[in-house]
Amino acid sequence: MGKGISKYNTPEWIGQKFGRLTVLEIYHVEKTEKHSAGWEWKCKCDCGNETTARPAMIFSGKKLSCGCLKAEQNTENLGHKTHGQSHTRLNKIWRGMKDRCKNERCPAYAKYGGRGITICDEWDKDFSVFYDWSMENGYDDKLTIERIDVNKGYNPENCKWVTLEDQAANKQNTVWVDYHGERVQLSVICRELNVKYNLAYYRIFDMGMNADEALDTPSGELMTLKKKCELMGIDYTAVKARIKNGWDEERALTTPIRSHKRKEVN
Repeated sequence: MGKGISKYNTPEWIGQKFGRLTVLEIYHVEKTEKHSAGWEWKCKCDCGNETTARPAMIFSGKKLSCGCLKAEQNTENLGHKTHGQSHTRLNKIWRGMKDRCKNERCPAYAKYGGRGITICDEWDKDFSVFYDWSMENGYDDKLTIERIDVNKGYNPENCKWVTLEDQAANKQNTVWVDYHGERVQLSVICRELNVKYNLAYYRIFDMGMNADEALDTPSGELMTLKKKCELMGIDYTAVKARIKNGWDEERALTTPIRSHKRKEVN
């Protein structure tokens, strides 16, 4: 079978560049057990190596270097691998920091990224760097991250791992919670997120919600009264009757239910 005429064997391709490859020579190869007959281009890569490629591979974008581009990408991607950590608590904390600082759709963005709180480049770009720092600084799953200066961002110099029990060293009336993996004062985070303190406290300590849910859920999107009763282990019918008699919901849910033999008063 003759070589025939092909759009790939004309001199116009010589000297043209595709990705990192510059075409040096065009020649025809015969059919073998592994390859069909066709035109190939001899190319020089930007790195200095020479390679051959079928024009179709180049035009499809499947081959744009001698192989050095993929090698570089693989090396770069190694730094971004989570090494099986993508579903761990530490990875969730890392993603939470990035969201609060960079994601404008995050409920907490306005009081973090919106007011200049940032995450340092080395942590932002590479979970493994944050992971290594955490391991070297005593992380375990019982700890939360704390910014030493709340007006500064997330970086090795301004962060440490602490236990919620460390609040004992503070004023006894200071309430601390674990919000998206960060230890924060409830009063401070409520003020930053524009959430009523009493509502957040009630949700967390009376309803049993975690701080993430309690602080991120808008006040008008709470669970049903029946669900609250189930969660708190109290009688739904009694609570519903209290509210019908004029009690506010918080009082109806938190006041211990007396024996049915005595009528509750308003």
